[in-house]
Amino acid sequence: MHPCTSIPGGLTKGITEEQRQEIEKMGNWAIEFARFSLKLFNDILLDNKAYMDMILGDAYTHHTYYIGMVDANNKVNFYDGMVSVVDPEGTRIGKYAANDYTDWIAEHVEPWTYLKFPYLKKVGWKGFVDGMDSGVYVASPLARLNASDGMATPLAQEEYERFYDTPGSKPVHQRLATHLARLVELLYTAERWVELATDPEITSPHFHTIPT
Repeated sequence: MHPCTSIPGGLTKGITEEQRQEIEKMGNWAIEFARFSLKLFNDILLDNKAYMDMILGDAYTHHTYYIGMVDANNKVNFYDGMVSVVDPEGTRIGKYAANDYTDWIAEHVEPWTYLKFPYLKKVGWKGFVDGMDSGVYVASPLARLNASDGMATPLAQEEYERFYDTPGSKPVHQRLATHLARLVELLYTAERWVELATDPEITSPHFHTIPT
């Protein structure tokens, strides 16, 4: 989260081969942990009718817009890309770069709280209501999956497709599905972890460029 070696131009030190091997080993463990967690979720929750009735019930269902960052192929990304915006029917209404934030997002203020309520400027603020006419949006693991076309790693992509097989439609509006979406993202990040750890450039001696 907060690497202590970061400085302008890169890092104060690089990664040794011994460290790289340890990082790769931990990443492979993380992949297995993510797969185990997904199986546990499926076995305990998705195979239980009572839980599924609760997950898919009206109490936890809200039809809203969704936003999430995606790469050039519209796959979920946490590091760089454009913010994808989809409506409650799953249609992408656009994508914006970070510096275009104020063209898309505005903040509503209520007199009874210090919190501000962001909403989609292109739709408008209609209050805390669902539907196409409401500018309320969600930014969460569930929102990122809904706003994307898939995951950029193979195992996570398989789980992404299975995720939408359960309710049988996209986007998923059931808020409790956020927990399953979080596990799909966990698998993606673990796979990406190993991809980075096995990239030859990860131990490159060129880890710092003096800014000019």
